[in-house]
Amino acid sequence: MTSPLFAQLRPAFEALDARFRARTPRERIFLSAMILAVAVFALDGLLLRPLEAERHRIAGETTARREALETLEARLEAIRNPILDEAERHRRDELRQLEHQIAEIDEGIRTAVSRLVPPESAVAILEELLAHDDRLELVRLTSAPPRRLGPEETRGTSTLYQHGLTLEIQGDFASTLDYLRRIEGSDWQLLWDRLDYRVESYPEARVTIELHTLSEKEEWVGV
Repeated sequence: MTSPLFAQLRPAFEALDARFRARTPRERIFLSAMILAVAVFALDGLLLRPLEAERHRIAGETTARREALETLEARLEAIRNPILDEAERHRRDELRQLEHQIAEIDEGIRTAVSRLVPPESAVAILEELLAHDDRLELVRLTSAPPRRLGPEETRGTSTLYQHGLTLEIQGDFASTLDYLRRIEGSDWQLLWDRLDYRVESYPEARVTIELHTLSEKEEWVGV
């Protein structure tokens, strides 16, 4: 079924077709080339050029986004692995060396402290060593409050506390000397601070001994 518009245009098309067929073969070729050129021009202007422009726009956006992504990745890598100048690298190397030295010293302190009398055992050991000699009399045994060694803000090293003891005994010189030797020969070590030997009634003397031990614990089982 023919549409009304096509029915109206049909006479015009038939007239043009008749005029085209009346032309010489050369003229028909020329007219066909012109019609094809006009069609190609119309196709380029109406379809191909807008498509090309859209392609360029999309390509430009893609390039911009890729560059932005590369910039962000570079910033992220810089944060993860900062590029250090020579001074900063030297400072970090020196810091690592100091931390290593501190760790070695800290370990040495722990080893030395492990050989000292534990604070909770010091009194019992001194009394036990004294019990071996009935020539000596225990006059007084007191303990001092624990004292923290080093600055409060010490970091990375052992926090040490000094636990002091004052021992006062009475006896003659030979028995006192034997007692001191027993302390020195004990499996546990104590650190000496002061020894005061005063003869009150020869050969009896009163001996005051101040000693201390070290511990990483502040707790003290005193007397």
